[in-house]
Amino acid sequence: MHYFLGLYEKGMPRLLTLREKLTETKSAGYDFIEHSIDETEEKISRLAWSNQEIRELHCLQNLAFELSRQPGTMYAINPRAK
Repeated sequence: MHYFLGLYEKGMPRLLTLREKLTETKSAGYDFIEHSIDETEEKISRLAWSNQEIRELHCLQNLAFELSRQPGTMYAINPRAK
């Protein structure tokens, strides 16, 4: 049986950037990070991200996925969450 183990974003320090959260998630051995949209302005603003901001997140996701394909590494983003 194969399963994915993820880390909920709210379980990480708020001061970390998305890139840092992805890196820390990967280094801790998790398969993906579950992003949050809640009552905070920072997270609600994700609903209004520009196409450029969305592309940047996808680039980070793709980079994490490509790194996972290298021997001895794991990925930090669920590739199905596109």
